Amino acid sequence: MKDYIEALKKARNKCVDTVDKNTVKEIDFVIQSLELKLEKDTKIDKWKKLKMVLKVYALIRFVTENIDL
Repeated sequence: MKDYIEALKKARNKCVDTVDKNTVKEIDFVIQSLELKLEKDTKIDKWKKLKMVLKVYALIRFVTENIDL
């Protein structure tokens, strides 16, 4: 899962110049919340974890529109 979090952070870094600061802060908050949730709750199955990661990725993809992540 750490690889997925790193990929989300890389995607976030690519969109910093194209979205407003409030959106970047929201993305940071969501990624940090996801990290904490995944660290805290080790009983979550892999599919649920992947689902959460994909939701965050979809959010980043949505706000960046046409940027190739």
